Amino acid sequence: MYCYQRDKIRAYWRPTHLFSHALKDVLLSPSNVFSNQYVRSIGAVHEIIHRWTRPNKRPEFNINSVDVDETKYAVVEKIVLEKPFCRLKLFEKVGCDIDQPIVLVVAPLSGHYATLLRDTVHTLLQDHKVYITDWVSAYNVPVSDGEFDLDTYVEYLDDFYAFLGQGIHVLAVCQPCIPVLMAAAVLEEKNAPYQPASMILMGGPVDTRISPTVVNTMVEQLPIDWFEQHMVSEVPHYAPGARRKVTPGNLILGGFIQMNIKSHIQKHYEHIKNVANNNQKAVRSHREFYDEYLSVMDLPAAYFVQTMDKVFKQHLVAKNEMTYKGKPFSFKSVTRPALMTVEGENDDITGIGQTYAAHDVCSNIPEHKRDHFLRLDVGHYGIFSGSRWRKDIYPQVRSFIKRHH
Repeated sequence: MYCYQRDKIRAYWRPTHLFSHALKDVLLSPSNVFSNQYVRSIGAVHEIIHRWTRPNKRPEFNINSVDVDETKYAVVEKIVLEKPFCRLKLFEKVGCDIDQPIVLVVAPLSGHYATLLRDTVHTLLQDHKVYITDWVSAYNVPVSDGEFDLDTYVEYLDDFYAFLGQGIHVLAVCQPCIPVLMAAAVLEEKNAPYQPASMILMGGPVDTRISPTVVNTMVEQLPIDWFEQHMVSEVPHYAPGARRKVTPGNLILGGFIQMNIKSHIQKHYEHIKNVANNNQKAVRSHREFYDEYLSVMDLPAAYFVQTMDKVFKQHLVAKNEMTYKGKPFSFKSVTRPALMTVEGENDDITGIGQTYAAHDVCSNIPEHKRDHFLRLDVGHYGIFSGSRWRKDIYPQVRSFIKRHH
């Protein structure tokens, strides 16, 4: 089992962090009379060092307002249901009494916080009443609260659906496409009255044998024991989740960075040039992205290892051989919710066709309840954030929800 190193590494780098923090503040200060391109370049280098060595902090959504039919409403976050590993959060539009479809955004439980979907939520709020699964870092969950695995994930969704009631629409981004599909089958087989009206699956690994990416190939080649030995560690005794087995978020982040190391180096090089040239728009965009990208949370180890084994190695979802609490179920039983899949042409995490495979898995959903949208020239993150999400993908999603509400 891997030894939990994150806290030790941060303590080791703390002097460097504090030094770079002070130096970048001085060099990049607007009141620095010696400021020039060279000085700002050095300041940008220390800003990068400061960002990569600072303590982990959960970002905020910072969604303060939204325009609905040309009227601006204040937005307030409310926790409406709380469980040990997740808080169901509502983004309430204060004073807005317009009847809008309810959308539950199921955020990825894959290393980053739910705030990664800030743009997704803000865009949806224009036309919908929006809730999100705000996951809690397993580092902070006491052992007494029990384990969390794929079955627990489905239980949480079941509880959230029941709480929100009939007719909701579920939008899942990346990893949660799997438990959302599982929940649909489980609810269908027990004839639950609160089965969602629709499921929108975006960039999810339903069948990773199709258009395999570097991530898929790597997981296929490694034995499951490797993940248990190298991706699982025990939370230190001084933390709230002491002795809980987790998959540290920094290990997952390190893997993604290694996949695209050249791209990250290039982005930081461009950032230094933009700071030197006072290109404030590009500088702000870079800072916002990396503030979010470098903020990671620990995952429950049982859930992580199960996902690697059942979804990425054995392909049990694609083969329709999954089980829930030890009992087999069939995705072919799903008939009530409408199904939309969304993919990006340049997605290097979930290849083209992997999400579309959900239509084959849930083969008995009526044809008029199906839709698929492939956006060209878009990578994984562009599916749910950025200008192409807002201008091209969201209108398709909005139209789908409206048709099946």
